[in-house]
Amino acid sequence: MTNKIVVFLVVSILMLSILLPAIKFKYAILITSLMSLVFLIFFSPGGIWLVILFVLFIGPLLPYTYHLTKFYEPHFGGAYPHFVITPVYVAFLISVLLLFIFYRHKLSNIKIEKSIYIWIFFSIYSLLISFISAINIKASFYESIRMLVTGAICIIVYYLIDSNEKLNKIMIIIGMILLLESSIAFLQEFSILPNDLLFGESQSASTVIYATQIFKRPAGTLRETNTLAKFLSMYIPIFLILSIVTKERIKKVFFFLVLGFSVLALFMTLGRSAIVATILGSFFSFFLLGKFAKEHLPSKKLIISGISVIIVLVAIVTGLLFQLLYLRFVVFGWLTVGGRIAQYQNALHIIRRHFFLGVGLNNYTYAMMMEDASGIAAVTPQFPAHNLYLLYFAETGIFGILLFLTFIILFFLRGIRVLNSFDLDEVSLAAIAGGLGGFSSILIQSLTGWGVRSISLFSFFFLLGIIISSINNIKTSVLNNQL
Repeated sequence: MTNKIVVFLVVSILMLSILLPAIKFKYAILITSLMSLVFLIFFSPGGIWLVILFVLFIGPLLPYTYHLTKFYEPHFGGAYPHFVITPVYVAFLISVLLLFIFYRHKLSNIKIEKSIYIWIFFSIYSLLISFISAINIKASFYESIRMLVTGAICIIVYYLIDSNEKLNKIMIIIGMILLLESSIAFLQEFSILPNDLLFGESQSASTVIYATQIFKRPAGTLRETNTLAKFLSMYIPIFLILSIVTKERIKKVFFFLVLGFSVLALFMTLGRSAIVATILGSFFSFFLLGKFAKEHLPSKKLIISGISVIIVLVAIVTGLLFQLLYLRFVVFGWLTVGGRIAQYQNALHIIRRHFFLGVGLNNYTYAMMMEDASGIAAVTPQFPAHNLYLLYFAETGIFGILLFLTFIILFFLRGIRVLNSFDLDEVSLAAIAGGLGGFSSILIQSLTGWGVRSISLFSFFFLLGIIISSINNIKTSVLNNQL
């Protein structure tokens, strides 16, 4: 118990010293409440693993642009090209500290999954070739560090969730956080809470860098609306499957509430690619459920009734937000077509000229300004291509993009193979089938955006850790039964 108290005090001082001095006093109570929640979990029996996962999950929800001096710098599709300390890194350092204190004797048993191994290799490869081709090697270095940290987060998550009981607990915790984040977004939509809920204004209302600010779009605690939309899109398919397959009534009601609040918050963000990708990802999860676990499907009458309710609710929400959705999807979408085409033109031009080695990880912006094929970037600086695959291709070359695609394919194959080979319990089925739906959602969004390149990278790999933990637990359970 003494060790726990010492560790908790060190962690508390570290977090509070970084977070509290720079925020408005009236919002300091939120951070203090989070610390109190950590304290309660921390002293619960066997709760150290939950503390680590809780801290890792909460870290990305704090504004990723936060720094000791409160400066703001757009990520432009990559990391800030200088050293910064953000809540994400603090959460990671805290988690590693606790891991080494309480699990150091078991760390030798950690196994790196093939797909994560490919991601780590991709991160190191991207840095090494950047020494040859990058204009700003620091930008490449800090982006590769981010990529390695996300891989480590994934490993920690699937290492700690080593049973279905733990998986069930973390799902409940995630559901509570989603409810909280969605409620904040709802209150922001009606101006009850400010959009700059944490750490003050990110930019003035007159800033023209983000034309999307002409719409009223809640951002939750994340300060950036599209980041909130991506975060919700990862977990909506999971809670859709949980709400379908769970038989316990209280849990079923809870999962429906999480699903309903999350979908409502997603629509309020007006995130075009996120809304479309979430719908497609949810259909994919439902397809996996019907193909590999038909016994978990409800009766046809219940399915028809459920679909009817969903259609009515979506119609109501769409009706209430119709004007904003029309402006966002159609009017504003049409206005951005020219800029997007110019981005893709620049990306393809850079790819042709740097086909094998690319221009260096996180160096696209520099190359775009120097090799502007469209003539637009030089006159009005543009973001990198709103396509993650073109972005990685341009920065890391043909071998880099092949590594990235290999990572994606291996992950999908592993998940689908398990769904096809084993009878799964409810929570594992939701984690894998729903998780693959969330995985698909982000990959679809990557066709028209940066996908996981921004702060969503950390939440994305937390999700992958949950999927891998479910796969590992199933295999361990089957092996134990055979013995």
